[in-house]
Amino acid sequence: MENLSPGYLDEQVSYDHLKERTEYWDFVNWIATPTPLREPKTQRELGVKIGITEVTLSRWKLTPEYGSDVMLRVRYKMRDDTANVWAALRNKIFEKGDAAEVKLFLEWAHDWMSGIKVKHSGEIEISADEKEIEEIAKRVAEELKKEYDKPKPN
Repeated sequence: MENLSPGYLDEQVSYDHLKERTEYWDFVNWIATPTPLREPKTQRELGVKIGITEVTLSRWKLTPEYGSDVMLRVRYKMRDDTANVWAALRNKIFEKGDAAEVKLFLEWAHDWMSGIKVKHSGEIEISADEKEIEEIAKRVAEELKKEYDKPKPN
């Protein structure tokens, strides 16, 4: 069973030891879950459930690797929602034709980086300003909206 003393990390537990603990990954997974979806609801309740004090959980947040562990878990969890988010974004573009959503779509679907080109020499060239990018996105949005508004064959 876990040492429930608040000084657990004062023992200089290495990250290598910590990352092998299932309780650490339970905590990382819990933190990577959106707050309204978390069960249990509080860090204290989670600590009781997994046998780790709230103070120790808070100290785990101070380890250098903690932030990247949480972000990796968030990215992994997001994969399950990618198709639904893409569908919602696509529907929003077709309904409103909003330039910001089109720009996001282009960046996401086509790895598009607005106005940034990398030359073969490795030099980075910024070729378009934000106004130009906004105009391109608006044109794409208008075209998509026209396509969406066309009567559908029966």
